[in-house]
Amino acid sequence: MSHDLRNRSAKKGLPGRRLVSFSESTRIAEVLIVATRRRSGRPKGICACFVNLLRNPDEPIEALGLTRKLLALRDGLASLEPAGIDIGETTWGNAVSVPQEDLPWDGGPWSLATFVQPGLALIAKSIASGKHDGLRALPVAALGSFADLGPYHMQVKNPKYGLFTVRERPASTATAEWSLRAGIPALWHHKAARNTCLAASADALLERRADSSRADQDQMLAKSGCLHLAADLGMAPQRVAAVMTDSPMLGFSSWISVVIRNSRAGKNEALCLWLNSTFGLLLRVMHGNRPYLGRSRVPHELARTMPVLDVDRLSNGQLTTAAAVYAELKHHALQGFSALAVDPVRREINERLCREVLRINPEMVADITRRLALEPTLHARH
Repeated sequence: MSHDLRNRSAKKGLPGRRLVSFSESTRIAEVLIVATRRRSGRPKGICACFVNLLRNPDEPIEALGLTRKLLALRDGLASLEPAGIDIGETTWGNAVSVPQEDLPWDGGPWSLATFVQPGLALIAKSIASGKHDGLRALPVAALGSFADLGPYHMQVKNPKYGLFTVRERPASTATAEWSLRAGIPALWHHKAARNTCLAASADALLERRADSSRADQDQMLAKSGCLHLAADLGMAPQRVAAVMTDSPMLGFSSWISVVIRNSRAGKNEALCLWLNSTFGLLLRVMHGNRPYLGRSRVPHELARTMPVLDVDRLSNGQLTTAAAVYAELKHHALQGFSALAVDPVRREINERLCREVLRINPEMVADITRRLALEPTLHARH
């Protein structure tokens, strides 16, 4: 897997492309697979070697030297022990080996290609499974095990089958004028310049369509929530992976509404803090689709199975603390995830979530933050 941040400009006769791609004419991320066909039976004692490159070779001679290095390295790799790929004084990336009988792995068979540092994928796997040293008491579960999700955006605004007409708030409209307009408040777009903090407000209004059943419309509105998960996250410019609104509303298109069953005060706030913390981002990137370097997509199907903090297993005291921490930080402006290691608000979210809510050592999240902040996928703008 290539994690090359560079772009190649379009030239005469040649299309522009991202250097993260191996093909000449594509702009999406790719994985190059080298496999050997065997006659029958599940392989025993055979390992799959995952290679994560910081950059692609620019010249055939570089590619040849890298290939020879990988062939020499492959046979000496110990299982699940990452090794650096160095040629002379140049670091090309890292490699890790895993027994093929253990695939698919938790988080998908390509999880070890998620990060340049394979150790981060190992940490994410151990946190999700409750086996990470010092975090064994951290309750983690699939989001769909304790929460329902709002509707798909096409169920809301599809020209033929949608139940509502959507009116976006024009940028030139004053807040007072927009507040007077009739309609049902909703959350539509995710914009880095506007969504800078954990609290969000409606940016669209829903109008009931006369050709749709009112009962169906009411049933959809019953899926409104105060917590909304970012469906498509550009990690360099965008700042929040989840937001909360003061009142329940539908999130669609850029947002997925999350409605926690058996709701208690503080559950939404605890989960919002988690999703915007280093822990939440690490598990999200590990679990989500990555069609481009620098993006993390979590459609409904993946959101339901995404490992998150199991707020059902937090005590009333922990939930009360989470609500208080959220209330103090909800209007503080965050920086993009590319500034993960230096953003003072993100650091406060991490530390207070660990120390006051989860009651674990904040140094654990600080170490993971330092490592995650180096990953190219947090800095790519595609």
